[in-house]
Amino acid sequence: MWQPDANERRTMTTGKLSLITGLGAGVLYTAGLLISHQMGTEALSAFLSAYAFLPLVLIIIGLGAVWLRKNFSPAPELKELLKYAFLAYFILELCYALSNLLVFRWMDPEANDAVMKYLYAQTEQKLKDGQGGKEKLEAIKKMADSVKGPITYTQVLIGMGQQLIVDFIKSLFIATITKQTIQPKQ
Repeated sequence: MWQPDANERRTMTTGKLSLITGLGAGVLYTAGLLISHQMGTEALSAFLSAYAFLPLVLIIIGLGAVWLRKNFSPAPELKELLKYAFLAYFILELCYALSNLLVFRWMDPEANDAVMKYLYAQTEQKLKDGQGGKEKLEAIKKMADSVKGPITYTQVLIGMGQQLIVDFIKSLFIATITKQTIQPKQ
């Protein structure tokens, strides 16, 4: 009967942690999206804005990398930490894409328009209060008007591809910082 050696067990553990971390972050996003959607456009817009600016996912995946570094001896190499972080981000992006399709295409195709109109109105008010330029306001209106109707599969795929590029950079950041600063188990 086949038994994995220490290296194979370590790789399996790293892969499982990527799966758990990515799915965990994805489930948190999905729950937040569904709950805020049920609460209305204002809550949904607030959730999406907060999600865009809060580094919650970076912290979750970073803590997983720290756990790997602290609990494996010898300490994982940069390549292993990078694989862990990027796989976790990839799994998260799959959850993110499916969640967005669920809410903005299948459950409520008008939600995308409603969120864009709400965010535009908020931005317009902030720019007027802050004496923002008309050019800025027109550019934002043009961008808001370009997003009409339910979210499309093409938009989701393009968004996922673009985000994976950013996620690779974040993964490299997590792997590098973890490799350089966290002391491994002795």
